[in-house]
Amino acid sequence: MRKAFVIALVASLFLSVVFAQNDTSGQQQAPPPDPCAGVSCNSPPAASCRGNSYITYSPGTCESSTGQCKYNEQATSCGETKKVCPDGFEAKCQQTCDAGSGCRPCDASCTGHEQQQTTTTQQNQTTAPPPSPPPQPPQNQTTTCPTPPAQPQCSSGAYARAEYDSKGCVTGYLCTPLGKTEACVTVITPATDAAGNCKEFSNSCLPPGWNKVDRCPGRTSTCGNGVCEAAESSVTCPDDCRGKAACGNNICEEGEADVTGGCGPGADPGCLGQPSYAGTCPSDCQRQECPVHPAPVCERGYSVSGSFDERGCRGPATCCGDSVCSGGENSQNCRQDCVGAEPDRIKCPDGSFAACRTDPRGGRFCEPCRVSEDRIPQGCRQEVEKETGFVKVVCEDIRRTCPEFSIPHDAKQTCEAKGGRFQIRNDVNGCSFPDCSFGESSPQLLPELNPLEQGKKCRSETEREVEATRKGCEQLGLGLVFSTQGGCRISKCSSKPTKSGCEPIPLEQRQRIEGSCLEKGLSVIKDFDESGCPLMKCGETSQCSRDLPKEAYEKCGQQGGEMIVRRDNSGCVSLSQCVVKGDIREADVESIEKIPESSDLLSMAFKMEELRIELDRLAKKTEDIANYYESTKSADEGRYRRVSNMFSAAKGKVDEIKTKLRDIVQKGTPGENDLIGVKGDIRYIKDVMMKDALYLMLSSSDDVNSIKESQAVKVGDNFEAVAATSDTECGSDGECFNRGFRLCKKLIFYPEGSKGPKVEVRGLEGDACIMYAVLPEGEGPPAGAIPGVKPPYDMTCKIKNYALGVNNPEKDIFPYCEGPMVELMKKYGTGGQNAPGVPGKCSGEECKDYCGRGPSEAKECLQYLGQYLPAEAKQGLEQLASGKGGGSGFGRREEFSEFEGGEFNQPQQFQQPQGQFQQPVQQVQSIQQQPQEGYNLCGDGICDDFERNNPTACQVDCRGGTSGGGAGGTATAAPQQQFQPPQGEQCSGCLSNNICDPGECSFCPDCRRAEAKPA
Repeated sequence: MRKAFVIALVASLFLSVVFAQNDTSGQQQAPPPDPCAGVSCNSPPAASCRGNSYITYSPGTCESSTGQCKYNEQATSCGETKKVCPDGFEAKCQQTCDAGSGCRPCDASCTGHEQQQTTTTQQNQTTAPPPSPPPQPPQNQTTTCPTPPAQPQCSSGAYARAEYDSKGCVTGYLCTPLGKTEACVTVITPATDAAGNCKEFSNSCLPPGWNKVDRCPGRTSTCGNGVCEAAESSVTCPDDCRGKAACGNNICEEGEADVTGGCGPGADPGCLGQPSYAGTCPSDCQRQECPVHPAPVCERGYSVSGSFDERGCRGPATCCGDSVCSGGENSQNCRQDCVGAEPDRIKCPDGSFAACRTDPRGGRFCEPCRVSEDRIPQGCRQEVEKETGFVKVVCEDIRRTCPEFSIPHDAKQTCEAKGGRFQIRNDVNGCSFPDCSFGESSPQLLPELNPLEQGKKCRSETEREVEATRKGCEQLGLGLVFSTQGGCRISKCSSKPTKSGCEPIPLEQRQRIEGSCLEKGLSVIKDFDESGCPLMKCGETSQCSRDLPKEAYEKCGQQGGEMIVRRDNSGCVSLSQCVVKGDIREADVESIEKIPESSDLLSMAFKMEELRIELDRLAKKTEDIANYYESTKSADEGRYRRVSNMFSAAKGKVDEIKTKLRDIVQKGTPGENDLIGVKGDIRYIKDVMMKDALYLMLSSSDDVNSIKESQAVKVGDNFEAVAATSDTECGSDGECFNRGFRLCKKLIFYPEGSKGPKVEVRGLEGDACIMYAVLPEGEGPPAGAIPGVKPPYDMTCKIKNYALGVNNPEKDIFPYCEGPMVELMKKYGTGGQNAPGVPGKCSGEECKDYCGRGPSEAKECLQYLGQYLPAEAKQGLEQLASGKGGGSGFGRREEFSEFEGGEFNQPQQFQQPQGQFQQPVQQVQSIQQQPQEGYNLCGDGICDDFERNNPTACQVDCRGGTSGGGAGGTATAAPQQQFQPPQGEQCSGCLSNNICDPGECSFCPDCRRAEAKPA
């Protein structure tokens, strides 16, 4: 019923309207007047120029609805006049529009191209590419050039390219390979064309027909003098003219083009309406030299902007969707027309071709192009990975370049006078650098890293001490930095490491370049500097960089790295990365200049959470890759397993940073020490761990091949020992151990010298790095001292967070170890605090010094320690306790000095210390002149020159030798006399234990050796 009512209502309304239209009330209406009556349309607008198009109008017609005349517009684009010159060069000139006469013709000039130029081979004839025309002087000047030199005969595949001076005169010829490409540099480049026009380009790659000159006529300025001169702009000289625009310089700068309607400068020709400029300088921003193309009418699809020609003008737009790949269309902006229509290969920079194919999902993939051989430095090789698209330039045989540093001749004395320890240390590439360290609580201010070293208390430096250190660093010509070692923060004077890698382009600069390119109607494309770092510039996508400068490969190799290059399907370089090992020095931080607010710290905490999520994602992804390679029995499993563990360890480090930030915020007032610790942790992740991960993941060096094959091999209940080679031996170099341990590389390390404990990194098992440690035979308590525990005292550790290195062994190493050595630590404590000792006098290591002081102390030690001592050490103490003389063997300490009547006696050699030590002092000077060389210590099994010339210095190394250094014979015991300490010095004598102990005399070998030890 309701439906019928609605239909009836609509019908009644319709009928009412019809009735009203047909009702004439019986009257006839007159026809309406004609608006065009008496109108004649024979006055069209005058012809005019719009850009470079000549606009005319056809006879008009009257619009019957309005009575107005309408004149149809006809646009004729002024084209080019072309001429083929004798040498094959095609000269062009642009016709200009004249409102009175239409398109004005021009005469293309062949100046500089009058001679025919070809190169001939035995098999065929190849015409050289047309050489760039010479620069021309302004049209109101004439130039007389000297007769050019004769052209050289170039080899096959090359042509004689003319070289011109700034006046346009030929100065010589250069044989140039056909198809050779040159690296573009983002620098304002003035150039002229054949018609004498001068223009400044944004980079050194010039379009065909343009040749570089020193400067455009009338443009003289000095960039860098702080004055924005008439010939300068914010583009050509940003330092002088930043934020300033100069009208009339032919450069469209920021602020000169305020577009209020229509199309902006360099906009798509297909946009609606003509440009309407209301800026401060429209004359600089209008591109009147380019033709205006009508916008296409696309029945299907959409419009795609045309590509740029050699003059920088866009071609006509085309329709994507018409099944024709044309104009500026490609597989990226018009897949429906261009996929499958693109070539099945791309041309590489060296002239060869790389095959392209389409995968089942429709994606296009081209094989990587090799780097041109003329860009590979001597001593380097390239490796092409077709699966990944990477090209790697490996430079293992290239000479490393070390940074130079200049320090005062008295740097060592200045450092030590302020309480520091001066060293000449080596970085990951073996380059030496000076280091003066402070703030450690150990008697040796910066001891070598020892993964078996027990925990020690950290001493905080006062602000006054830090300021004194800073001034000392300035005197040394070094900078003050803070480092974390052994869980303690220390300050040190150090030269800054050579920064590797590329700094990101600041956001403000990126936005400025993108805006500039948009105004010019150009795309943002990548270029690369001499270090291989990316630059941004404006241009057409076809103008991209297809290779890196040769200097980029060379610099990377000199830093001990490998340059990784990847190109896209158009052959353009899309990625370049110099992959290097992580350098622990890059985690050192400078003083905090400004304490951040709590809100800034909270913002940092949120960023840390984002980083943690990303690291977790990367850890899982690389673990999946490692599992795949494990299933295929590939050695690359070791590579990606380590990388996955690095990401996991970094994720744990981020959790520590978040906890520190939370504690700092809760404290209320952040302290500099807290912030230095956080900053150091962040740098460690960024500049050490991430570089190690990239190095492992991408490098093809022999070092990485050795690392990825460093898998732990199970032999029975143990793991296979590490073979001693030049690649695995670290000696007592703690930095060598830490670098290798972070990557779980097989190595052998003696933290206390060859007579001390031996540490082996035996490779990777699953996610854990296997470390093995053993005490030398005869070390430690005798069998039975601890029930159920007997020699050999060793332990095996399975450490998952190895990528963080060794910071605190009590947390990083010991909890993951098993074996008799672990039982020793449980019994005596990781720090030796529960070790056996003399009640109230000494315990553990302290007793080495105490027990050798005299007969009474020796008796106490025998009473409390006798059951723990090896037989040789116990015999030595028994002799000392009886007053008969010093024994040998206790705690690896050789002959204690004898006592007579309870008084300590001096060996004869110490009666005339100056004469006796004259030769060692000379040796000390020699060592100081060559501080980078190693130094043989007592207990290393080597009877070095110092020990041979001083028989009491280290009898354990020179036992059976003579003072003259000859082998064989028996050393003659020196007669003993009453000891008298040097005048003004309170000391007890010499212990010859390789340590300058408290109370030991300054002339003793231990103390002399400490002075002579290289930094």
